[in-house]
Amino acid sequence: DRKSAAGGKSVTLGGSRSVKAAGVALAVGLLLHPFSHRMLALALRPWSLATAVVAQFADVAQTYRSNWWGLVLAVAISMVSQCLALLVMYYSSAALSRESAASLGSTLLAGPLVLACTALPLPFGALGVTEEVGEKLFAILGYQGGGLMMLGYRTTVVLAVGTLVVSLWCSRLILLEAKPKS
Repeated sequence: DRKSAAGGKSVTLGGSRSVKAAGVALAVGLLLHPFSHRMLALALRPWSLATAVVAQFADVAQTYRSNWWGLVLAVAISMVSQCLALLVMYYSSAALSRESAASLGSTLLAGPLVLACTALPLPFGALGVTEEVGEKLFAILGYQGGGLMMLGYRTTVVLAVGTLVVSLWCSRLILLEAKPKS
């Protein structure tokens, strides 16, 4: 904030969040437009690596423009899987501590931040780090069992994936036995 010399009123330089979001959307839209790729390629002609990166980006953008339903479907699938993961976190919290379970709202608020910790390049999906981050984040929200909730979440995911792998393996064996030998 700065005070103007004439009136002494406060003027905000940052703008509102919706204006910033619109600016980001406009910038992404301009980058995906074919005209901007030609202009960037002309401007970056002396640097062959930068020109190659712009050309590759132009190819990817053309693919997204021609098959936008695939992009919408990918976003929808990732949102559904994220919501299912957060529901698993919430229900594991409720199962492990009935009297002091985390609320659904706090799970939806802090859960994605905790799950982002699994992207750390550490063995076993950042085992230990994720539990500690979950403990601290949920403690901020007034729930003291964030680490235990994450252990319950990991156990549920490991059991679900293990069940899926064993089921697929067994069905493959059954199909191989049922196949007539030539």
